[in-house]
Amino acid sequence: YSVDDRFGGVSSKDGGMERITEQIAKAFAAGAVSDQRDLKEILEEAGSEEAGEKFDRMLFDQARSAMKSEDMVYRYLENYDQTATADNLLTAGMLLKTPGTIWRNLRNIREKEKANYNVQASEGKDKKKKKAGAEIVGALDGREETQTAYESFKETLQNFLKDMTFETVQTSVDVKAMSMLYKQITFMGSMAKEENYEIPANINGSLTSINLKIIHDDQQESKVAISFEAEKIGRTAAEFKLENQGLTGFCISSSNQWTQLLKENKELFEKKLEEEQVPMGEIYFAAGEKLDLTEFSLKESDNRQTLGNSGMLYRAARAFIGYVQETGIKKGNTAYED
Repeated sequence: YSVDDRFGGVSSKDGGMERITEQIAKAFAAGAVSDQRDLKEILEEAGSEEAGEKFDRMLFDQARSAMKSEDMVYRYLENYDQTATADNLLTAGMLLKTPGTIWRNLRNIREKEKANYNVQASEGKDKKKKKAGAEIVGALDGREETQTAYESFKETLQNFLKDMTFETVQTSVDVKAMSMLYKQITFMGSMAKEENYEIPANINGSLTSINLKIIHDDQQESKVAISFEAEKIGRTAAEFKLENQGLTGFCISSSNQWTQLLKENKELFEKKLEEEQVPMGEIYFAAGEKLDLTEFSLKESDNRQTLGNSGMLYRAARAFIGYVQETGIKKGNTAYED
């Protein structure tokens, strides 16, 4: 196996049988899918027998799995003006259901590098990527600043994967893992340009992904939505918008204990907002055992528009993340990771 110039694709040795990966590549060469059935038909016609080798079989299974929730994934891609390629379907489905997976996979790759190769060099890369992750939150002054920081963060991770591929990859499964991670990071970069950011963080000792969205609607109103899931804390979702009396909104958690802790530290949130020069209005906290972060994300994204900058909402998001991080210290150490 060899990695091409774009690294997002993998070229295999020549063979007499057209592989399922090649069929999918052909079907999505134009970039967009005219009909959802296209991918279904390709998968059915190719069949698992033609995907005989492990690499092709794994991709086959992933694509079929993604199509089981096709309506949800297509809806998400449409809301963010992303083309419905096979790669985007897989990645969007993963981000909707288990967004923290990508950061854990990257961490596992780094740990493998430390165990098998140059530990000192690996630790140096860790420090650079941790700094890049923290800079995303530090850059939450507005859309332009945040997107610039995220682009740099994305390139850091992509270069890391390229280095790892040429230094450590030995099997087709390794190539597949690196390639899929590269594509997922590329997709997240595209989503960031639409003001939808996945930010890696360690909350209460649990590596997770904070999703931050700045959303505009056809009434030219804007709001920020933030969600994450962490061990021992559970699921958390928050929505805020600016009104005459200041920042208003709500925060829901699946954990009664975490909800109570957030309420008890509400003054910390107010202090963080004051530091960002954002006046605090009515903020409500509630516990909801059945909170579904996927549905929350889809609901918040419905019919979004691309409008002007919302610097104050970005700063409010930074205040909330800082508030959550510091409140999480009460349950364990908290620090940015990637």
